[in-house]
Amino acid sequence: MSTIEVIDLPAATPTSFVGRRHELAEARRLLGTTRVLTLVGTGGAGKTRLALRLSTEVRRAYHDGVCVVLLADLRDPALLELTVAERLQLRDQSGRDPLELVIAHLADRQLLLVLDNCEHLVEECGRFVERVTRACPQVQVLATSRQSLRVAGEVSMQVPPMDVHEASDLFSERGTAAKPSFALNDENAGPIARICKRLEGLPLAIELAAARIRVLSPAQIEQRLDARYRLLTQGNRDAPQRQQTLRALVDWSHDLCSPEEQLLWARASVFSGGFDLEAAEHVCAGDGIEEEDVLDLIDSLTDKSILIADELGGSMRYRMLETLREYGAERLDQQDARATARRHRDWLAQLAQTCRDTWEGPDQVALVARLHREHANLRVALDYCLSSPDEVAAGFRIATCLDDYWGMRGLHTEMRRWLAQALAIDTSPSAERAEALRMSGWYALLQGDPEQGLPAIVEAGETAAATGSRRASAYVTHAWGMAACFTGDLDQASTLMSQALGEFRAIRDVRGEFFTLFILGMSIGLRGRPGDADEGLAVLDECITAATSRGEEFWRAYALWSVAQIEVARDGLERADETAKQSLEIQRRLDNRLAIALGVDTLAWIAERQGRFPRAARLFGAADSLYESIGGSPQNFATVAGPHDRHLAATRDALDPAQFESEYAAGRALSLDEAQDFALDTDSAAPARDPDAPSPLTRREAEVAALVAAGLTNKDIATRLVISLRTAEGHVQNILVKLGLRSRGQIVAWHAHGTRPSPDGPHPSR
Repeated sequence: MSTIEVIDLPAATPTSFVGRRHELAEARRLLGTTRVLTLVGTGGAGKTRLALRLSTEVRRAYHDGVCVVLLADLRDPALLELTVAERLQLRDQSGRDPLELVIAHLADRQLLLVLDNCEHLVEECGRFVERVTRACPQVQVLATSRQSLRVAGEVSMQVPPMDVHEASDLFSERGTAAKPSFALNDENAGPIARICKRLEGLPLAIELAAARIRVLSPAQIEQRLDARYRLLTQGNRDAPQRQQTLRALVDWSHDLCSPEEQLLWARASVFSGGFDLEAAEHVCAGDGIEEEDVLDLIDSLTDKSILIADELGGSMRYRMLETLREYGAERLDQQDARATARRHRDWLAQLAQTCRDTWEGPDQVALVARLHREHANLRVALDYCLSSPDEVAAGFRIATCLDDYWGMRGLHTEMRRWLAQALAIDTSPSAERAEALRMSGWYALLQGDPEQGLPAIVEAGETAAATGSRRASAYVTHAWGMAACFTGDLDQASTLMSQALGEFRAIRDVRGEFFTLFILGMSIGLRGRPGDADEGLAVLDECITAATSRGEEFWRAYALWSVAQIEVARDGLERADETAKQSLEIQRRLDNRLAIALGVDTLAWIAERQGRFPRAARLFGAADSLYESIGGSPQNFATVAGPHDRHLAATRDALDPAQFESEYAAGRALSLDEAQDFALDTDSAAPARDPDAPSPLTRREAEVAALVAAGLTNKDIATRLVISLRTAEGHVQNILVKLGLRSRGQIVAWHAHGTRPSPDGPHPSR
């Protein structure tokens, strides 16, 4: 895949950026001199906001963009590399070390990697940065932390307090946001300036003070600050002055809250990655907070700038800055902390069960989005379940309920790690343990690790038998059928899947039934004996019909893909093309990367059989790149490896070697969206035109379009034509505008129809 999107900048910067011109200029200068720049400062100094603003301003200087990794919500240091991989959109299913995966992906990329809030992971971040910068020569790191990372070549830039002028501007803007009628004027300018000086220019402290404008004048705020600081001077003098300043402001904000608001603030600190109203009602209510009061308390804490409200997907989500979350956590006594953590775990368990119960229905896309938003909370809940053997069974239930989600997100490595820890803590036989063992074994097989996978499935079968769990036994039978399918023993796979289907139907497990129909139909349909194709298609049609009647998408898409596989094998190319594209469209909505790679691959087979060899070569390039991005390979699946290799060889033989390599490289260069557009032919939907008519492009633009079609990146084009990267980017943008296109993939399709540059168009001199 070609470039990486800038991640999470809008969500992370909900308010405007004020001041910091000198710091921005200095940080930009330092980025030109070092591989690792760390913005260092006390909590609340504005490090994150400065880093994100800087990232926005410099992103065009990095060919492969900027990737922002927000680490404040990461509690487990062992997940650092996996978190970075996820932000890089790498969903590895190979079981490779995640650090090696990240390094392999970044080795030849020019990218700015932003690591925000490293202070609680300083040692881990330092080791990670050293490895990445040593192995990836064009990657720069911008970090924010309360202390430096202490890595070779690091430059630390202290983020100082704001000067009085900038701080007053910040106070004025935040005050106006809190109370639109407020404005900076001659009367209040003096008190505001004195407030900002007293708060030592700390942005977070100033924002908290400005939130009081709703009920206090600047002069009144100043008076109350004076009283607060008289108390402060009698307190702990050992802490650095700015930490005392911020602590005093947070203390003041806390004191201005009602007891119920203080309690909700403290309990909400258990959340990681934010929360919605439903979650707050479940986790924060009780023992001092009535459920019906939670909304009003959230509204009040938002007014007081303790909570930040973001609108996501048509609903509101709330979060705290890390400094305020840490403060809230300190305010929970041990007993309430345990009770809150348990309610948090129970809320996630309930969410997981709801997703499991409603997965095979019309809300799958929404469920996937919801689970993605709660991923950080799921991690916290699963970690809590490792705190005691008595809690592990609940963790098993959360993990196994979300089996399809983990797989779709490519989180096999993370879940195998958690399952290994949990299985070692709770060794007592139970249905939950049996299903966890089966899931662990299945994920190991997916990652090409039968040495771990097969014994886990054996133990799962023994545990299921010992506990009498029919559901666990059915899934063990299914797992053995999958193992047979993986190795190409389709007769054995068909036998075991037929047995599993009966077991699932007997206990009315809809998810198991759909999964089994998909694999059973594929196994029968691809065995190759007379009548097998029709029999397999009948099973898959049953799956598709049942899924359609429920509004189910996930298994319907997989069944449609298997229909395409079988139809390709028997030359039913029209239906193969139709069903493969239907499947890909669904998997695109679900963002199921493995299924997307399989779908693009299958459409390459179809293109080869249709005689569309350039298209086939390009699709093979795109598919292979997609497989690599998730650590996968067509060779992992016996029913895919053979057709992939045969159709790829036929495509290579049908084309001139240079043309094949050009088309294949062009496919590899496509982004995820461009690859899907090209596979679905949606990028070819430009208005029909006369290939002999003059192109609206200049000769240089036509030359650039040809290089784009050949798979070259903007950086490659700049090197080839001896022009600057910015000039190359400008040419590509002009091409898109002139042709009314949206993506590089569409330029590829446009160029394939034949072009002739305008004879009268200007020819740029560079």
